[in-house]
Amino acid sequence: MNNRKRSFICFLILFLLITIKTDAGKVTVFVIGDSTASLYDASLYPRTGWAQLLQAFFNKDSVAVNDQAASGRSSKSFYNEGRWTTVKNSLKKGDYVFIQFAHNDEKADDAERYTIPSTTYKDYISIYINESRVKGALPVLFSSIPRNNWSGSGVQQAHKPYTEAMKQLAVALNVPFVDMEASTMAYLNTKGKTYSTDSIFNNLKANIWPNYLTGNSDGTHLQENGAYNFCKVATNDIKKLNVYPEVIKLASNIGKALRVSAVPSPNLKGTIRGYGIFTAYSQVTLTATATSGFKFTKWTLATDTVTISKNSSLTINTDTLNVSLLARFESITSTADVPFTSISVFPVIATDKLNIVTSEEITNLRIFNVQGQETLALSKLPINQLDISDLRPGYYIIQVQLLSGVVSKAKFIKKFN
Repeated sequence: MNNRKRSFICFLILFLLITIKTDAGKVTVFVIGDSTASLYDASLYPRTGWAQLLQAFFNKDSVAVNDQAASGRSSKSFYNEGRWTTVKNSLKKGDYVFIQFAHNDEKADDAERYTIPSTTYKDYISIYINESRVKGALPVLFSSIPRNNWSGSGVQQAHKPYTEAMKQLAVALNVPFVDMEASTMAYLNTKGKTYSTDSIFNNLKANIWPNYLTGNSDGTHLQENGAYNFCKVATNDIKKLNVYPEVIKLASNIGKALRVSAVPSPNLKGTIRGYGIFTAYSQVTLTATATSGFKFTKWTLATDTVTISKNSSLTINTDTLNVSLLARFESITSTADVPFTSISVFPVIATDKLNIVTSEEITNLRIFNVQGQETLALSKLPINQLDISDLRPGYYIIQVQLLSGVVSKAKFIKKFN
């Protein structure tokens, strides 16, 4: 074996050893709790659990977040369903367990979930604390976030008996405690009732959010902006727990996260992918797709109309500041995108059909009403005759693409019979 080959093998072995050591040093933060902290599918966006965004606040090379919080669970039902066993079996020495329950523990009419603050609630929380420690993991207690209930003095405390019980348990068992209820209440009070209702909790106006076209009223769960700001509150509180060496170590891996928001303009005339919460100094790619009858025109900041890019796919490099963008769309039937030439349209007498005369074969045909909504689409029209019996009486624009790639359009009116 020559020296060059021997040197390469030594380098490879050293690289693998370093890689193994790095992976072994990575800790996991497990989150157990209820729907206010859990993960949500894109079909429920903007509903977001605060812990769903937690990874963006940590150095991903040192800390992995595993959010096991589950909708509808109390400290009791989470344990009895075997969810804690799954988490416990995954714990390794040096991991962390963030524990937050109360919303469903309060349900006195539900024996499967209800716990008494001074007894059974403490019993189940104690199980999570003690069994985490047996595995060499560090438990951290979090009081539950408030609901959107207000009085003259501000937002109301929702879980006082449970928060007090958790405080007592933290002292008795020497467990780090984050009073997230108090901290998020303070945050909400600085923002006021109107902002909190409209922009923090998942209260949504109709015809704004594609997943909630009829609107939504929810004073318990958060929308993404609320989850982002509550997560900032929580991570700032973790940094203040400087009497626990293990928490200080975890806090040293907390950094800045920012929000990249992007909405279509006009609303609902396009869809956007790629927005969300990101670690500072990330590269983010957004993609805009127009709905039928519209086309993407440009990206702008939400605050002005200056063009950032005319490419529907936009990549930005973030710093530490939030970014708000608009993807602008316009109706393809309201502009001179294509000429009213190259085709002739006339009715077939005594029928609900149109003759379409062109110089070439039609490879694509679309019909739009005056609102720009697509009412009919065909991939081919071999005999150049179109059945419009399913269309309501009214004014329409027909757009065709010919075999050569030329796109043209014409107008027609379907009259009442």
